[in-house]
Amino acid sequence: MNHLTSVEIYIWNYLEENKAKIIQMTVAQIAESAHVSPSSIIRTLKKQNFFWFF
Repeated sequence: MNHLTSVEIYIWNYLEENKAKIIQMTVAQIAESAHVSPSSIIRTLKKQNFFWFF
């Protein structure tokens, strides 16, 4: 995680802490719940090599 910005670290931690909750949510719903933009969610996942998720 050394290459993530502070916002991306926040997002990554949010995703880790809410795995059960977010599994059935869209990216837009996750972004709204985390109070960030959908593009920030996608960027964070790509940086963490979850690009195959999309």
